[in-house]
Amino acid sequence: MIHYPFLSRLWYLFEDFNNESGEGTDLYEPCNDIADRYTSDGQNYKPFCENLFKNLERATISSTETETIIHNKDRTHSVKVTLNPEDDINKNALCSNLNKWLYYYTEINHVPNGLIQEIFEAFDGVVELGPQTAIYNKCTYESYKDIYAEPEDLIKLIIFVENEDIIGNVLMNGNAEEYLSCINYTYECASIYKKLHTAYCNEKKHEDIKYSNLCEEIESFKEIYQYISRLSAFRKKLPDLDSPLPEFRAAIVSERKARTSTPELTVVPSNPLKSKIATGVTTGVGACAFLGIIYKFNTNYYMNKNNTSLFFFSLNDSAERYAFLHT
Repeated sequence: MIHYPFLSRLWYLFEDFNNESGEGTDLYEPCNDIADRYTSDGQNYKPFCENLFKNLERATISSTETETIIHNKDRTHSVKVTLNPEDDINKNALCSNLNKWLYYYTEINHVPNGLIQEIFEAFDGVVELGPQTAIYNKCTYESYKDIYAEPEDLIKLIIFVENEDIIGNVLMNGNAEEYLSCINYTYECASIYKKLHTAYCNEKKHEDIKYSNLCEEIESFKEIYQYISRLSAFRKKLPDLDSPLPEFRAAIVSERKARTSTPELTVVPSNPLKSKIATGVTTGVGACAFLGIIYKFNTNYYMNKNNTSLFFFSLNDSAERYAFLHT
């Protein structure tokens, strides 16, 4: 059962990341040597290497020239147009989401961190030897587990931040079902923020660099959430993130009960949030860029057949979890 259909693109993107590269090309040749160096544990990492090369190619390389066909009364001819690198900003978003995908992939499949780093470096080397007609937006490997405490929960908040425009659009313009789903999603993320902030963002955050990194990152979520909560339509619907934890949890429980009994669509302003979102509130996001969307599935939705493994991760501790297919 799909719970968040308004957040679909990341699901499809992750599916594409999961799809193996198919026929090999010269671009993947370094994978032979890389895989050979990591055979001591009995694993064959060549397919993973080639797949990561494929994903890196998609996330980093675009042509600097495109051919445009021009028709006039005398003749038809083509003109090559040079592209502005700034026109391809989605490459940064793809890199950000590729790092998220790697986190979930390595949670299910054992892949040495050093191997992943070596693949990224090898890809850089291949690109340097490639044609100069391509724009290369370097993608750096970021191991969430090495940088942050509670990386899985943090990624969920980053996804919220990177999709502020989608969330804002649904809250302003979605139908009743979409609106209720989106406001519930917002509650779930707020609960995660409150849990992380309470546990780490006090005097404890100076005990470990992972704690301080986490606290810095989650401030972006707080900024966006507080902006939404100040809108008149949401002042009584979104609990204050700074309220004591028992009061915060009680407010969410109360609101959920109210929504269950009265599921009418709330009318929200059509301009302020959209204007705010258009400027991009991304302070503190670091290397994570814009894009990211996700489906929420019931754990019973997929059957484990044809050796398909599932990526499960949840917004909360309930039986419902996110599922990322990995073939």
